[in-house]
Amino acid sequence: MKPNVEELLLKFQRNEITECNVYLSLASKSKGKNKEVLKRIAKDELRHYSILKKHTGRDAEPDARKIFLYSLTAKIFGVTFAIKLMERGEKIAQEGYNLIIEDIPEAATFLKEEEEEHENELIELIKE
Repeated sequence: MKPNVEELLLKFQRNEITECNVYLSLASKSKGKNKEVLKRIAKDELRHYSILKKHTGRDAEPDARKIFLYSLTAKIFGVTFAIKLMERGEKIAQEGYNLIIEDIPEAATFLKEEEEEHENELIELIKE
């Protein structure tokens, strides 16, 4: 694997585990359908992390600062506002996975498509 690809994978891996933790935090502040959707997205993000870990062979620590900031944002401005911010992150993740599809074909099927699905689900939560 090319060095810059491994660096990019580690960055994505850290982002996935961070987002997993953020979605779990937002789910803990939500109810009903929203809570279930956020928990399912967190589970998907953890699976993405695991897929990337298979390729890097390394663990990645979540970005505690980012988790704290999203949790604080949800507490101050509400979960919907925090979800809007997360939705933008899903869009950026989709674009990033395009850079590694050649090296990691799983990125196209498992990661890119699911990130797009997450973005759409988050948009639906925002509309409610």
